[in-house]
Amino acid sequence: DPSGLEDENLSTARDIARAIGISFGGLTMNHENATYSSVRMENSSIWPVVVRRRERIAVDAERSVQDLYKALYIRRHLGESFDALVLGVHAIGLFVQLDAHMVEGLVPAASLKDDQYTYDEASSELRGRKNGQKFGVGAKVRVRVEAVDTRRRRVEFALEALLTSAPTIAPLPMPERETVKG
Repeated sequence: DPSGLEDENLSTARDIARAIGISFGGLTMNHENATYSSVRMENSSIWPVVVRRRERIAVDAERSVQDLYKALYIRRHLGESFDALVLGVHAIGLFVQLDAHMVEGLVPAASLKDDQYTYDEASSELRGRKNGQKFGVGAKVRVRVEAVDTRRRRVEFALEALLTSAPTIAPLPMPERETVKG
């Protein structure tokens, strides 16, 4: 029931607002510094939106700090090689995550020098035109830390080897249609 979910979200938003010292229509105490403030919102339906936006800001800030620490850490390992898992494939390259350190970064498609690779959107793979080698989500690769930009919190890798290909998932069989006799 969508209205029940909306009521639950509003209730949760109100609980959070009370916990951080915001009132839905009157005088409330701010628990952090024990001062009183008068915050009044005529339309309490705005609070779930405000709370969601603040939560998104907090999540983005947390990710940004984590990415910075990962970049600072992996910067000490420039030139070193690691095993990684391909998390995503796009025309610009392979997004990988190191097995040992949970650091993510990009292997640019332009850096794959052994062949000319094209992106196949239907299968989400990079495919070599001459050698037929494929890189897809789930493939295991060996990469070298090539560059680290701590300001932008980005890590660039160079591909050294394809260790195992991406798993292939067979398409599900289509259910047989029932014919209605009339």
